[in-house]
Amino acid sequence: MKDLSEKREKLLLCVAGSKLVFRLSLALMLLIPSVAHAQAWSGIIDTSRAVDWSSAGVTGGIPNRTTICATLNPGATTAQINSAISSCPSAQVVFLNAGTYNLSTGIIIPGNVTLRGAGANKTILVFSGSAAACQGGNAAICVNGHYSGSWWPGPPGPNGAAASQTVNWVGTNGQAGVYTKGATVLNLASVPTGLQVGWTLMLSQNDDSAVSTTSLWVGGNCSVGQSLDGSGDTYSTGQQQNVQVVAVNGTQVTISPGIYMSNWRTSQNPKVYWFGAPASGVGIENLQLQTASVPGLSTPIALFAATDSWVKGVSTTVVPSGARAHVRLVQSRHLTVIDSYFSGSGGSGQLNYGVEPYDCSDCLIQNNIFNSIVSPVLPQAGSEAVVIAYNYVINPQHDFQLHQEGNTMMLLEGNVGGTILIDTFHGTNLFTTIFRNRLAGSGVATIDIWANDRFNNILGNVLGTSGTSNLYESSNPASPTSGWSSIIYRFGFPYIDAVVSYGRCAGGNINFDALVPSSVFRWGNYDTVSGAVRFVNSEVPVGLSQYANAVPSTQTLPASLYLAGKPSWWPAAKPWPSIGPDVTGGNVTGVGGHAYTIPAQDCYTSIGGNVGSFNAATCYASNTASLPAPPTNLSAVVN
Repeated sequence: MKDLSEKREKLLLCVAGSKLVFRLSLALMLLIPSVAHAQAWSGIIDTSRAVDWSSAGVTGGIPNRTTICATLNPGATTAQINSAISSCPSAQVVFLNAGTYNLSTGIIIPGNVTLRGAGANKTILVFSGSAAACQGGNAAICVNGHYSGSWWPGPPGPNGAAASQTVNWVGTNGQAGVYTKGATVLNLASVPTGLQVGWTLMLSQNDDSAVSTTSLWVGGNCSVGQSLDGSGDTYSTGQQQNVQVVAVNGTQVTISPGIYMSNWRTSQNPKVYWFGAPASGVGIENLQLQTASVPGLSTPIALFAATDSWVKGVSTTVVPSGARAHVRLVQSRHLTVIDSYFSGSGGSGQLNYGVEPYDCSDCLIQNNIFNSIVSPVLPQAGSEAVVIAYNYVINPQHDFQLHQEGNTMMLLEGNVGGTILIDTFHGTNLFTTIFRNRLAGSGVATIDIWANDRFNNILGNVLGTSGTSNLYESSNPASPTSGWSSIIYRFGFPYIDAVVSYGRCAGGNINFDALVPSSVFRWGNYDTVSGAVRFVNSEVPVGLSQYANAVPSTQTLPASLYLAGKPSWWPAAKPWPSIGPDVTGGNVTGVGGHAYTIPAQDCYTSIGGNVGSFNAATCYASNTASLPAPPTNLSAVVN
C-alpha cells in the first residue's frame, strides 16, 4: 500500500477558480499506459485476446450536419459538384436534390464536407467515368488523404513510405525494448521530422520467420509453408496498427489508442511510418451509385488515407467486370460504413468484394445489406480492431472472410449470413471474436478456420441449419474433408478441399495445425447438430503456454461487446439482443427459438430485396448511428 500511496501522490490536484485542473507527472504517465475502464467481455475473454471495440468507427459517432452550403439539381455536371464541394465551408453539406445525375468522371472529396442526396432511391448518380487519380483505385467517389508514396512500392506495410518518413520504434513508456499492450507513448530511435499532431501513424514489424507453436504472423514465404499464395500486399510486415498522433516530444510520440498487441519486439524490427494529413470528416450519404458502365473501375467508393469519415444510407448496384470492391477503406482509421445496401458482384471470379477494409484500424461496418457479392466483407492487409456488426448477407460465395495477412482483434457481432471463413491464402489472421451471429452454414463449414489462424473466440452464436448440418466438428488431420459439407466447425486444415497442400505456390505445403482447434475459445454457442447451448469447459483453452483463457465463472453473456446498450436505430419492438443462448421465442425457425431477424434483414424483406427501392430513412427506426459516449468519472489505478 505504501508504494501505491507514493504513486498516487504524484497525481496533483490544482484548483484554478471554479475549475479543477489535473496534472499527471511524467513518472506516473510512464507507469500507466492508458486509462482503463471495464470491458463488456471482462471476466469472459482474457485481456490478451480482445481489445476495446467501443470506439470503432467515427470518433464520437457520425455528426448530424444541418448547414447546407450548396444545393444542386439533376443536370449538374461532375465539375459543378466538385466545385461546390471544394468551395463548401468546413463541416457543411453539398446537397443533391432528387433525380438522376449523369456524370462523366468521378467526384473527389478532399475533406470535412458531406455529400448528401435525398435518399438512395431518389438521388441517383449514373457514372460513365471515374476519378483516376484516386490512390484507392479508380473510383466513382474518391476521398483522398495526403499520400507521399507510390501505390504498392514495397515495405514497410502495404503501401510503402519514404525513408525520411520511416523511423525505427524501440520501446514504449520510456523503456527500451519493452512494448506494453495498451501503451500510448512510443519511443523512437530518432526524431520523426515533419510528423504532426492529428496525423495517422502506421506501426509495423517483420513477420515471424517460420511456422512454430509460438509464431503469430507468418505470411512472407509460401515456399516454407507460411501461406498458400505469399503475403502479397503486406510485404512480410503483417502486424500493423494505424493510430492518431496526439503529441510529439522529441523521440517520444503519444498516440491514441494504445497498442493492441503484446508481441511487438525488437527482434522483428518494429517501425513507424507516416505520409501526411489524412482526409477527415468526410460524409457520403443517401445516394445511389450506378457504375456498371465505368471502364477500369476499381470501386464505386474509395476512402484512402482517411479518418473519421463515413458512408451512410448509400446503395450500389452491379459493378463492372474487373472491379475489386463496392467500398474500399484503405490505409485509414475510424471509418464507418452504415445503413447501406450493396448489390450484385458483376466482377471477375474471386476478386469482387462488398466492403474491403484494407489496412484499416478501428473501422465500423454496421447494419448493411449485401446481396449476391462474392465476399461481402473482406478485411485485408493488417487491419486491426475492425467491428463488423448486424449486417445481413444474401447469396454470397464466402460470406464474412478474413483473407489477407495481419487482420487481428476483429469483432464480428450480430451478423446474419451463411459462414465465417478465416483463410491462409496470404498469411495468418489472429484473435478474431465471433459473437452472437446467426450463421446458417453453407459449403464445407459454418465456421471454417484454416491452419495457422490461431487464438479465436467464438461466443454466443446460433449455428447451422436443422436437417442439413450433420457434423459438429472436423479437426482431425487423418480425416480427409474433400466433399464434406455442412460441418459446424472446421479447424486447422490448410484448404477447403485438401488436407496437406493447395499447391498454388511452388512447394507451398501447409500442414494441418493442431494449435487452431486447441487455441479456440468456445462458450455459449447453440448449434443444430448438438441441438443445445454448449457451455463446455473442455472447449476453453486453459492450458496454453500463451494467450490462455480461464473458464468463465458465468454463463451470462453481455448483449454486445461494443455497444453500451440498444442502439437508437434498433426497433423498439424487436428484442435486444436478438441472437444468442439467452434469446427465447425467436422468429427464426429451426434454431430452438434462439434467434430473431435483425433490422437489415427486415429492411431487405420489406422492399422485396429490390435495391432500387432502398431508402435507409424509411427502413430503420432512426437513420443515425449511435455509439456509446466516452466514459466519464474515470480514475487511474496503479497496481
